[in-house]
Amino acid sequence: MRIGEIDREIEISTFGETRDFIFDSAVYESIHLKIPPTVYPPRRDTEILVEAINRLKGETGFVTEIGCGSGAISISLARRGWRVNACDINPLAVAATRGNAIQNDVADLISVEEGGPGEEKWFIPDNTDLLVWNIPYLLSLDSEASNLGPMEEASLSDRDEQGG
Repeated sequence: MRIGEIDREIEISTFGETRDFIFDSAVYESIHLKIPPTVYPPRRDTEILVEAINRLKGETGFVTEIGCGSGAISISLARRGWRVNACDINPLAVAATRGNAIQNDVADLISVEEGGPGEEKWFIPDNTDLLVWNIPYLLSLDSEASNLGPMEEASLSDRDEQGG
């Protein structure tokens, strides 16, 4: 990350506004979220992933979510009885997931760490039954583009119709 990008990240984090967001899905009741600047909001792909997971047969268990963002997926899974280990490289996403888990009364089922798999302090637990990674690939909506910082711009995001 270059100095200009760091300055922009600090500016967005300091002066951007946290948004209130209600994530609705046909599978579960509304999830009330607070989403700070530079944290991806839930989108249609989030809902599709949650719906697919909820169609799995069998018992709930332990799930690891890579890139938890606002916490919508982790919260949805915790509401269904899953115990969740989550991580994100964005410290604002980690804070958002923790705060949103508290707000939605599932904090006792969700553990959140800053970083990603392979880093010294974070790993995928051996007891993980399900691994979830909702890779941010959708184009940013114009109204959200100014809230995304260098960490999000460095994601595996498609930038045009051909994925380039």
